[in-house]
Amino acid sequence: MKKNKIVVFILLLVSIAFFIQCAAQAPTVQPNPEQSGGGGSGLGTAAPDLISTYPAAGDVSIPVDTSIVLIFSEPIDLSTIVPANVTISGGVTYSAAASSDGRVVILTITSGNLAPNTFYTIDVGTGVCDQDVPPRNLITNYSFSFTTSADTSTFEHPRVIAASRYPAAGATSVSINQSFVDVTFTKQVNPATVVAHTSFVITPGSATGVSTSDNQTFRLEILTPLEYNTAHTIALTAAIQDLSIPPNPLVLDGNHTWTFTTEAAPATGALAINNVWVMNITGTSADIYWTTSTPQAAINVDYGPTSGYGLSASEPAGKRTVHQVSLTGLTKTTKYYFRIQYPGPITATGSFITADNPTTSDDYPITDTAGDKSLVTIAQNQNITSLAPYYTQ
Repeated sequence: MKKNKIVVFILLLVSIAFFIQCAAQAPTVQPNPEQSGGGGSGLGTAAPDLISTYPAAGDVSIPVDTSIVLIFSEPIDLSTIVPANVTISGGVTYSAAASSDGRVVILTITSGNLAPNTFYTIDVGTGVCDQDVPPRNLITNYSFSFTTSADTSTFEHPRVIAASRYPAAGATSVSINQSFVDVTFTKQVNPATVVAHTSFVITPGSATGVSTSDNQTFRLEILTPLEYNTAHTIALTAAIQDLSIPPNPLVLDGNHTWTFTTEAAPATGALAINNVWVMNITGTSADIYWTTSTPQAAINVDYGPTSGYGLSASEPAGKRTVHQVSLTGLTKTTKYYFRIQYPGPITATGSFITADNPTTSDDYPITDTAGDKSLVTIAQNQNITSLAPYYTQ
């Protein structure tokens, strides 16, 4: 019995030592703060949800030339929008396209117009996945139905799908660096009729143009930064027309115009560098992020394989509180030091190690941390090591 107790004790010591070794090697992580907003275009941490559809459940008198629009809470992997996961009753076939941010999926009927005065059901299954790595499945199965119009001579006029608008109507605290407005119509429209400053307008503000990949979801590219604490109005006009012959104009039903308000100006005070972290580390590149307590103009970040640095990289022009520089041309399996410095001097320094050969099993990049993190803290983060490692000041 005494011998058995000794064996158990030895095994316990080995297990503890193994846990400490694994914990010490596990990189700690924190979410990228830029993913907390981003126009709904950033990858998230929750399973995707179907938040709106067109036609809506129970709709009647839907024109027979309609498209089916699915609006999700997160960017969707378009390769999972297939008949095995998404079906339209009556053997109706479709082609699928996605908006630029991946949240809006448009099903264009390929088997001709829908039949008049017919009840259709759309089933969306949990085989639909988002774009996360690893992907997450839709949280539940969805089913909704609508009925087409008996009148086949009157085709659908395009309308704005309210839930597709981003920033959303009434949104507040929108970043002054918000660089686009997205909107999806109920059917394809003529892109030549969707023109910045003319039929797709932001007030106040200035736009550089309009883009689309499917003639149904459009993006107004706006110049930033916008003004702090300002209500911006988006307006689309009846000059927007569909592709019918003769064309049908946009229906001005109230969803064609909406307002959002930008964030309040940050409180003035002493400049501080609040957080610093490194992400997307490969053998030859890495991204350094940091946040400041007040908006700051772009600076250069010093870096190099020694504490003397010797190299520098510039962040994109602009004034912001969340900053980033991308380092390229690095050498694999090499420790790099970096310094972020503002006048004062207000400085943050750190280091990271580039990845090894990506075909080996020991290539996970490890990031140095400022200060000593306890093994408990490191171990607690092991369950989220699928994100890139980071450095915290």
